Parts: sequence; C-alpha cells; structure tokens
Amino acid sequence: NCGLHDAGVTILKDNKIIAHIIEERLTNIKHNGSPVLSIEKIKDYVDEIDRIYYHHLMITHFDPIPHIRFLQFKCGFSEKSCQNIENGTTLFEHHKLHATCGFIFSDFQDAIVLVIDGAGHTHKYGKENMTVYNFTKNGIDTLYQSICGDGSPVVDETGDKIPNYVDPFTNIGAGYCYTGITQECGFDALDCGKTMGLAPYGEEDSRIPTLLNSDQTCGTHAFNLGQNERFSWMGDVWAVLNDNVTTLTKTDFELNAKRTFTNLAYRIQKDYENYLIATCKRVLSMSKSKNLVITGGCALNCVANYKLLKSLPDDINLFIDPVPTDSGTGIGGVCCRVDPKNIDIGIYLGGQLQYEYELRGNDELDFDASLEDVAKLLTEGNIVAIAQGRSEIGPRALGNRSILFDPRVKDGKDIVNRVKKREYFRPFAG
Repeated sequence: NCGLHDAGVTILKDNKIIAHIIEERLTNIKHNGSPVLSIEKIKDYVDEIDRIYYHHLMITHFDPIPHIRFLQFKCGFSEKSCQNIENGTTLFEHHKLHATCGFIFSDFQDAIVLVIDGAGHTHKYGKENMTVYNFTKNGIDTLYQSICGDGSPVVDETGDKIPNYVDPFTNIGAGYCYTGITQECGFDALDCGKTMGLAPYGEEDSRIPTLLNSDQTCGTHAFNLGQNERFSWMGDVWAVLNDNVTTLTKTDFELNAKRTFTNLAYRIQKDYENYLIATCKRVLSMSKSKNLVITGGCALNCVANYKLLKSLPDDINLFIDPVPTDSGTGIGGVCCRVDPKNIDIGIYLGGQLQYEYELRGNDELDFDASLEDVAKLLTEGNIVAIAQGRSEIGPRALGNRSILFDPRVKDGKDIVNRVKKREYFRPFAG
C-alpha cells in the first residue's frame, strides 16, 4: 500500500501471510505514506518474488516504477521478478480490500461487512465513503454504497449507468464529518482518536447543533468540502465567544475556548455513536447473515464499537477488523487473490526483536523475568514496558509491545501521559 498514509508491505508465501511490515514502525513517523523502508525489509523474509501488486488511493497520480527499481537495485531482486507487476487498484476497490481484510480475520463462514472511512476509491461516479458487502461461500456482493458530496445527486459524467446499489444522493460521510471536527479542535486530520479521548470532558452545548445524522448527512448545516474541511457555522460559534472578548480576561477566554473544543468533541462522538448503531441496524436488514464485520478507519472508534455491541441482539456476532487502517488494504489485496479458506493469518506479523544490547551502567539489570517479577515492579509504582516475540500489526498494543502501569496509583494516567508525551486527556485501555 502506497500513498497518502499508512503505507506498508504484505508478503504472502504458499497461502500464508508471513509478514506485514508497516512503514511507521520503521521511520517512527505516524501514518507514513511511502513504503521505502518496508520495501527494503522484504529481503529479510524472501529472496524471490513471483508477483507484485500495489494499491494507491490516488492511482492516476502514482507511478510505481521508482518503488520497483528500488526493489530491483537496492534490495537485489531480479529484473524478471520485478516485471510481474499488476495494478491492484484497477482490480479491487479500496473498500473491497478493507472488507476482505476484516472478513479474513473474522474467521466467519459468511458475514455482512460494513466499511466506513473518510473516502476510498474514486469511481467514475464519485468517491466512496461507506460500502456494505455480503460475503458468502459463493463470493462477494456489494449491497450499498454512498458517495462523497454535498447532498447533490450522484452523476457519472461518462454517461455510464450507475450501479443500483449506489445511493442516488451524495453525502459528507461519517469519516469526513468526524475529521472536520478533529481539525477544528486543532488536531491533525488523522488524529480522530484524540477527539474520541477528549469527548468525555465535554457536555451538551446549546451553541452546537447536531453534527451528524444517522443517514450521514451533516445535520441541518452546510459542510464546506474545502481544503480545511471546516464547518461553515463554526464561525458563528467563535463569534459568540469573541463578542465578549473585550470584557473577558485572557484566562476566561482560554477557558471558554477549551470548553468549546471539549463540547465539540462530545457532540461529534455522541452523534457518531447514534449514527453507527442506526447504520448497523439498517445494514443487518440487508442480509440473512448474523455475522457483522466493521472495518475502515472509523472502526477504530472503540467507544462507539462498545456501545454498538451492547445495543445488538444476542444472536448477532460482531467482529472489528484488527487492522482497519489503510495498511490493512495490503492484507486484503493478497487475500483477494487466493482461496480465503486456505489463508493462514495471524496478528503477530511485524518485526522480530533483536536481543543485541549492552547495559549502560549499574542502574540497569539483566535477568530472565517471570510474571511475578513484572507484578512486583508494577506494585512498586514502576512503568513496565513489555516487548516479546514479533510485534503485533495494526494500531493497537496486543501484548507483544505494551506499556503496563498499576491502575490503583492515584493520577496514574497523568504519570504515564507525561512519560509518553501525550495530551492530559488521553485515556488508556485496561
């Protein structure tokens, strides 16, 4: 997967995924979009390549040849292997790659798969932001798809017939809506998790209307699809704040601004939770399957996922894709080309620890640690970093790369946040 963010490489050998290399783990740059170091790592796993597939969201602006030449000359792969290149984007759309990744991990025999993100593949009739697939033993059927826009009708400028499953009207989409508020709060567009973490500090605010309806429309308020993706009515919110700026002290003004941000986060999180539950109810009515899989960037909203889980009937099985970021499209890409029943897949597909080190002084010890040793360190108020085996893939720590701290320690969250250089409001999983 090359492109805007979350680049990486997936290696399939004899129907087994033997590695999933994520660029940001090698560069330490969040969401890194160019898989240069990932490509160089391929030689650590295989010495021969039969075929190369690549995926890029903006395929018309991307040329894979520099990456291929890097494989050939820097990594030492033969010119013959580097000639067998196929453009995965023309064969499989972005959302279908997400859906396949989630379905393979679920181990379901059949499922209805919901993909929600900011925007995916650019079809002739527009850019997808939500797609629903039905996975059965007979194959994959597309049941529904919505297209990015301002509410105007979907139009195919080439004159071709638009598929029946496409919603006739465009909408902003849940992903862009959440991203817009995330940017308004001062975060990067890909930092929606920070908005989710800030939400519990907010409350209902009469100045802030509904931001996202259950049908993905943006409340009763226009959304500007401009470069900054800002809500047009936000100017009115800040105007209320600024009207009294001459009578407010600097501290009062900052407190008002802080409250506005937290209340914005509260509003969009609550709206997204209601949207997700309503959407999944509609999606489940499209199929006889009792298995529901959610993937795409919005699947990272674990608070909404939990509320969805509690709202579902007892006979519905919910599965959340562990790699719903765009790096997961690499997994979906290789799984699209083999019989999924034969795929051997796991979560621990990242880099292997290298145990070559030197102790830096008398304050460092080297010994074989037991579970009891870890428990003792925790009860003494220490932060314990766990690193074992190969690293997990996806954006969640799943035991092989984790930071542990005793939750009974007063202000423990603040202590760990300072060490990790994270914002004061960032939460932690149990």
